[in-house]
Amino acid sequence: MLLQRKAKEIFEQMLKPDFYYQNILQININQLKSLKVEAIICDLDNTLLNWESNKISPEVKRWLFEAEKAGISIFILSNALTSRVNQATEELDFPVIARAFKPSKKYFEVAMDILAVEKNRVAVIGDQLFTDVLGANRLGLISILLDPLSEKDFVGTKLIRLVEKKLKKCLELK
Repeated sequence: MLLQRKAKEIFEQMLKPDFYYQNILQININQLKSLKVEAIICDLDNTLLNWESNKISPEVKRWLFEAEKAGISIFILSNALTSRVNQATEELDFPVIARAFKPSKKYFEVAMDILAVEKNRVAVIGDQLFTDVLGANRLGLISILLDPLSEKDFVGTKLIRLVEKKLKKCLELK
């Protein structure tokens, strides 16, 4: 019983996001400021743009620029190929890293070094438990999970989403 409780505690510590929203537009920038967030490390595919699209919507761009205007730095960290990330972010003036191999700590740490922000001032926004949330939680960053913008995905991600769907129920995400 004690072992099960400990396992559940570790499971929740690693995979449960601090916050959960349908999409990035629901995140209140003033709430981030009240949490003393100075930087956001943000995923790209199915977080900022639909997986089948190469353009970030005007509404999402507006949210990103409003966050930046409020004093929050933005960094885009993606597991996608460099060509896709560069094409999707060419109209933005944010630092980016492609092929980040999330949830590896390496590029989260590189992003924080570039942003020159302490980890307790960083929020990670993404649509996957096993890449974005796990990566953020491993480093003690604020983790924000979003629903994916599209049901279309990379084939490997589709399989992971089946597991994530069950885990979201276990984690009681609403």
